[in-house]
Amino acid sequence: MTASGQKTAGGAGGLRASRRIFEVEGRVQGVGFRPFVLRLARRLRVTGFVANTLRGVRLEVQGEEESLGAFLEGLKSEGPPGARIDRIDQRDRSPKKGERGFFIRKSRDGGEEGGNPSSLLPDSAVCSDCLRELFDPENRRYRYPLISCSACGPRYSIALRPPFDRCRTTLRRFPLCEMCRREYADPEDRRYHAQTIGCPDCGPKTWFLEGSGRGERREGYLEEAVARLLSGGVLAIKGLGGFHLACDAGNRQAIERIRRLKNRPDKPLAVMAGSLEAARNLAVISSGGGRLLNSPESPIVLFPARKDLPVALDRISPGLDRIGLFLPSTPLQHLMFGEAGDRLPPLVMTSANPEGVPIAAGLDEALLFFRRKVDGFLVHGRPIRERQDDSLVVDSPRGPVLLRRSRGFVPGSFSVGRGRSASPGPVVLGVGGHQKVAPCRIRNGQALLLPHLGDLTDPGSREAFRETLLRFLESDGGRPTHLACDLHPDFPSSREAYAWGEEWGILVVPVQHHHAHVASVMADRGLSGPVLGLALDGFGLGADGSFWGGELLRVDRSGSRRLGHFAPLPVPGGERAFREPWRMGAAALHSIGRGDLALRRFRAPLVADVLSLLDRGENRLLPKSSSAGRLFDAAYALLGGRERLSYEGQGAMELESWARKGRVAPGERAGRFHRIKSGILDFRPVMARLAGEASRETGARLFHEALATGLGEWVLEERERTGLGTVVLSGGVFQNRLLAELLRQRLGKTGIRVVEPGRVPANDGGLALGQAWVVWAAAGGSIRKPFVEG
Repeated sequence: MTASGQKTAGGAGGLRASRRIFEVEGRVQGVGFRPFVLRLARRLRVTGFVANTLRGVRLEVQGEEESLGAFLEGLKSEGPPGARIDRIDQRDRSPKKGERGFFIRKSRDGGEEGGNPSSLLPDSAVCSDCLRELFDPENRRYRYPLISCSACGPRYSIALRPPFDRCRTTLRRFPLCEMCRREYADPEDRRYHAQTIGCPDCGPKTWFLEGSGRGERREGYLEEAVARLLSGGVLAIKGLGGFHLACDAGNRQAIERIRRLKNRPDKPLAVMAGSLEAARNLAVISSGGGRLLNSPESPIVLFPARKDLPVALDRISPGLDRIGLFLPSTPLQHLMFGEAGDRLPPLVMTSANPEGVPIAAGLDEALLFFRRKVDGFLVHGRPIRERQDDSLVVDSPRGPVLLRRSRGFVPGSFSVGRGRSASPGPVVLGVGGHQKVAPCRIRNGQALLLPHLGDLTDPGSREAFRETLLRFLESDGGRPTHLACDLHPDFPSSREAYAWGEEWGILVVPVQHHHAHVASVMADRGLSGPVLGLALDGFGLGADGSFWGGELLRVDRSGSRRLGHFAPLPVPGGERAFREPWRMGAAALHSIGRGDLALRRFRAPLVADVLSLLDRGENRLLPKSSSAGRLFDAAYALLGGRERLSYEGQGAMELESWARKGRVAPGERAGRFHRIKSGILDFRPVMARLAGEASRETGARLFHEALATGLGEWVLEERERTGLGTVVLSGGVFQNRLLAELLRQRLGKTGIRVVEPGRVPANDGGLALGQAWVVWAAAGGSIRKPFVEG
């Protein structure tokens, strides 16, 4: 609203003052925004107040019109680090006579109105100022493991509901001591109105427990924890968003213990290095990668591993050439490495949970999972409300690529379209798929992304999914107007959505899996379409009821149409083939008339039975799929990969590692290893070539280059046919940075615009955003049918 400039007597500014209300939304709570506003107001000699609200921050400011203009400019340009203003609404009101001073008013609690979780900040790694105090013997917070300030520390993980004030966090049970109260009330102190303020006298404590859960130590807990790690022990250590299991990254026995505890025989484990210099001894780290490691988000970052490592890479990342590294992000972690000096080696630090179960957030859960199975528990007393895994990022030449969006990044909001209208508009909650679930709510054109909740196979994970969403909806102001889910009705998230829809009497809209993949990137990148969408992944139910996964779509805000797909291959054994790639290898050989070779190539006892099924073509036992993920499995099997996989995507990840070491002769690179007919892309020619390849590295490289060549030609043909010059890449296969870069190189020479994910993962972690955006964008039309045409 344009200010009217009304002037009247009274208040700041003498006889000609105006009074203006500013409603500010964005990242304006938990970052020192109100103290910043107070200092700005006092500098400009305006009067009024600032307060947290359910939606953000409300200011009433009174002064000369020139001062109000300068105040607004300062508000926009001088905010504290970590703050972000998304929206400022202004309106005038009558000035107050005799008002003196500017102050911070108690936050407004909206009772039943609900809050705005998008005003909450993500948790942040400890800042440099707090680290200086942590290691300063003269500072009263010297060696206090939960030191924080208005610029760092827990936010989302401890918030009970917005607005973000101490009384609405898990710290409300810790009253401040006299010295902390003085700091909190002093406008010149850097902890002025810092909601997480605390000290050794009044804040939560830290202690060490024996592996039995007994023998509490509140003195010498750091020394004891470090000693256990140095002696080859395994500890459960409480962090910002939950517990980690930790051990010496060079101790094979300790690593194997963690793998057994998590039932994770091969899946990569993250490694925490004590400093960036120590991390550089483990991996090739670019300047951008170094900034990521030291960022407030402090994610795990995947880097090329160095040779001759001082850690057991073959047990940390079996079969892979990448290592996931991160740096200490909490004061307690910094103290551990500081306590040991150079004696503490890099540590395996992985989420403390059995495979498929949510990360342990409280001591009770950690004891339930690991009592008498670890050598100790290093625990702090700050309760965690919202559990979070560590975020996972790939360092790539084109910038960071998110694989898992969680601690440090959530809750995160951004605009996905038109702003607020006169009517409330739809509120859409996307619930995601079956794996890597990360829900998303869109309201007033703002998408709010919730943390990675993992796979929903385990009952505990499904219960955590329900609890997290119901808590969120309570704090968000009530139920959505629409629920968006995957087209597959048997996904646990879909079943939950339909149950809620029936209970609440709201519309549930299924969105086809690959349409949602492409739509997530469009929402993220601000595209309305139409675009070409290349969606490659392992599995998604198609509109025709078959298994899709290698799809070329036409997508815009109103819907999606299938333009082409990979030539379907039989999937012998259905879901068993996801774990046993030899089945896809046998299917590929059978499809090129070389089924006999499967008997010699694979040792699995059921090879002959599978070939018999393929010969008979029994459709009931041989579902067909256009999945790109299954094509990767076939290539992996033909090149001598493991006959049984222990985690999703293992074969494709190892295949990519082989490919980075391989080279293809120029003559073969120019070969044609695909066919395109009537929109169907057929890679059986490359399967025939791989069947005779002796080198897995050469074969893997050839497969990647053949795939990129075929995909590029496929996209070009559709550009000529449709006139669409933008292609969106999404789906879990595009986590493969080698394939993505090869395809980008080929398409870049043709003038086609290539768009990849930015703020959301290409994998199923982005599905909920795509689902919600599709339904939100089409909410004015008919949305009762799945948004795709076969």
